[in-house]
Amino acid sequence: MSDKKVKFLGITIYKRKTKGNKTTTRFLGLPIWKKVSKKGSKKYYFLGMKVHKKNLDILHSRQAPSKDIFNLNCNELNIAIKLEGGLGDFIIASNFLYLLKNKIGNNKVRIDVFAFNKQKLLETIFNKNNFINNLYSKEDIGLADTRYDLLLLILRKPVILHAKKNKIYEYSPQLFDLVQKYEAQNVKERRLFLKRPYCDCQNISLSLIFEKKRYQETDIDDILKMNEHFEYPLFIKEDELIYLSQLNIQSQQYISIHRGVDQRSDKNSVKQWPIKYYNILIAKIKQQYPDLKIVQLGISEDRCPAFENIDVNLVGKTNLEQIKVLLKNSLLHIDGEGGMVHLRHALNGGKSIVLFGSTSLEFYGYPENINLKGDGCSHWCEWITENWQAKCARGYDRPPCMYSLIPEKVFEAFKKFMEEQ
Repeated sequence: MSDKKVKFLGITIYKRKTKGNKTTTRFLGLPIWKKVSKKGSKKYYFLGMKVHKKNLDILHSRQAPSKDIFNLNCNELNIAIKLEGGLGDFIIASNFLYLLKNKIGNNKVRIDVFAFNKQKLLETIFNKNNFINNLYSKEDIGLADTRYDLLLLILRKPVILHAKKNKIYEYSPQLFDLVQKYEAQNVKERRLFLKRPYCDCQNISLSLIFEKKRYQETDIDDILKMNEHFEYPLFIKEDELIYLSQLNIQSQQYISIHRGVDQRSDKNSVKQWPIKYYNILIAKIKQQYPDLKIVQLGISEDRCPAFENIDVNLVGKTNLEQIKVLLKNSLLHIDGEGGMVHLRHALNGGKSIVLFGSTSLEFYGYPENINLKGDGCSHWCEWITENWQAKCARGYDRPPCMYSLIPEKVFEAFKKFMEEQ
């Protein structure tokens, strides 16, 4: 039998216990990860559910490879950042990390970012050798990994997984203070982390109580002074003028439009405004503003069906760098709450009309945008139920939150925006 524990303030944060052919990992008392070896085979369980080894992301108990794989320098403060989520989550995390690096204020600090199987997304958001040293999408880091001096998991809030505090204090007293605060917050809100994403609704409510929005959520105690202004200088590799000319469109002479959700979600998510509503809105726009081109964006035709009366259909025909160009240069972007809205905001691209339903306008809305919601539901329902995206929490086939936001209301907001140009 073998046993390994990590304690903080007298509380056992991490415990790994091997007995016979079973190895169980507990985090704050909750059995998260189990490996059972039997008759030459191994079975893996995450939160009690059997999973395939290749699908494991954060929680692994396999032996870590040697330090040589990352070429760590013992004369530097080596920080590993583990990211989860989609496009919007990565964008918010990048701004947090940029401000964090500035707060640390030490040139002998190395930051490596890890996100399982998301190399393209990492390369789109993070500019390697700017303030991030390396981007990894395949090499995994487990909960108890001690190769780095600091291992930080960014969910909605920072979670300290491992910290060599003496070395952290030596290189950056400012970071040491932050680690202390993050650890205290992790203990205070441990149930929100352990039961995520099912407790995300409580996380959102707690943030709203303290008047924090999504883009501020990572900033515990407002230490980094995060606000709606995106300070990280998000770069664009694509030549903007050449790309737009190839599409026969000009900057500020078109609007971009999108209907879609993260690939992890049901493609018919209740977050989305009805397709027929989009078509009605587009018809009204084309009738009153015939010279204004409409460009549709989307990851694939299966997840983003083509609208009627579109001038340029780019669904499934763009990479993330081209999406940046299109979002930055469009006169206006129309979309549901999601990653492209966060991306346009980060690029300082201008206003978006954002169609809210099952997620909170107060929590996710940016102040420069035209944030709209219907009156069909008085409250958002994100993670109120386990399948909140697949089925209306109130049981309706046509979610009242989205169907009550009629095209005429959106068009009136669009006309007001055009009048102000």
